[in-house]
Amino acid sequence: MDIIGLLANSKQDKFFSFLVDSTKNKKFRQKGYAENFKATIVWGDGKKTEQKLDASVDKTQPERVRYLPQNYFEHLTNEIEIRSFRDEIEEVVFSHVEFTDKMGKSSFAELQEFKTQESLTDTSSYKAQLRETNHDIVKLSKQADPQTRMELVAKLETKKSELEALEKAKPIEVSKPTGQNEEQKAISIKISTLSEKMEEIRGKQRVLLNDIAQKKERLQKLGILLERIQRIDSHVKTNSEELLPLCQELGFKVEDLIKFSVNIKELNNQIDKLKTEVLTLEQNNEPEFTTTFDLKNVTSSPDLNSALDFVKRERDILKEQLGAPQKKYQIYIEKLAQWKLGKANIIGSEENPEVDTIR
Repeated sequence: MDIIGLLANSKQDKFFSFLVDSTKNKKFRQKGYAENFKATIVWGDGKKTEQKLDASVDKTQPERVRYLPQNYFEHLTNEIEIRSFRDEIEEVVFSHVEFTDKMGKSSFAELQEFKTQESLTDTSSYKAQLRETNHDIVKLSKQADPQTRMELVAKLETKKSELEALEKAKPIEVSKPTGQNEEQKAISIKISTLSEKMEEIRGKQRVLLNDIAQKKERLQKLGILLERIQRIDSHVKTNSEELLPLCQELGFKVEDLIKFSVNIKELNNQIDKLKTEVLTLEQNNEPEFTTTFDLKNVTSSPDLNSALDFVKRERDILKEQLGAPQKKYQIYIEKLAQWKLGKANIIGSEENPEVDTIR
């Protein structure tokens, strides 16, 4: 598996167990072995990757497989053992603490919690803020790393290679038949009309799916906002309840000292509205179509799929009534449409470029 990881640019190369040459672990990559062997892998697109076994993983290239070596799991296990070792040390220290300083606690952890409980809330809050800040720093640092640009350039080159291969596979043009009788002409016109309708449906599908994706993204953000507000509300209520005994002891009323409220009515209204809209757009109404159906009345994703299937069946029925030249031409038209769709999927839309497309 290490060899596949090497050929596919696995990011877990530091945990390889076979292709290593370290002072603690002399294995196959030590001098006199690995440089005498080559490995080759053939990918699904027919391209080959070849490496000598003493080579290092190219971190600038995309990772083409996910590999989890056994050493990686052992590394995680060692982390757990370190925690256990620390617990043992703390208990030894606690056993030497004076009785009066133990304050009635039975373990180091209990004593630590008791002596620091007043600052735990603030510390937790600061840790949360620090965690978010560190996350942003790591994210920005990764984006600023030259290696990230090199990885993106490599991905872009891969997409360009896919596009180049697709350009070479463009269907060979078939001329439109001439000299058809009136019946064949009428059928050809109907087929062309249905093909145009199929393209119209696919266009509407792309717009609709993009709309659903945007609504779901907004719905997710609204949900996050609602959860955070509810968390703040719960935090205030919990802390108010914890203060109740102390306030009573000192002669105060909590409600006189703390006044807090949230208003999430409009937020819930927007969430409910968006959920209804998404549900409507994803609902299968099981419509029945005729050859004269109006596409304006087809408003959900499953219904558009059904409409596309219906039009395709109608077109296939008509195609069977064509002569050989006309059938050949229609097959070319279909292949060309599929080729254009594949090209669009690699290039990406101009207005809203999709992830992992050239644009």
